[in-house]
Amino acid sequence: MSLLYTDNKFDNTDVNPIFKELINYADEHFGIEEYYFNLYSYQKKDQHIELHNSYRQKVEELKKSYENDNSAKTLFAISNFLYDWWIWHINHADKDYTDYFHANGLK
Repeated sequence: MSLLYTDNKFDNTDVNPIFKELINYADEHFGIEEYYFNLYSYQKKDQHIELHNSYRQKVEELKKSYENDNSAKTLFAISNFLYDWWIWHINHADKDYTDYFHANGLK
């Protein structure tokens, strides 16, 4: 399968497995984090869960956007969102709870 940027369409590209994986990953990964937020009474759990929910919502929005316009522009929007999310979320939001969990014995 080759993708032609000159056509600016990806008609033969099935990105549904990618969206399914992003949603499954979020459910599993965020579920584990949220379990520990509750277990250790993490003070910022509500704010962090809001971030998780915004990720879930954005993935759904991007999925719908791709279903309506399966162009390179939409694929790049997906790529940019994921890059920004993972870099920022892991390096900032997730770092907030690391010390708290370690102090409570979770390694």
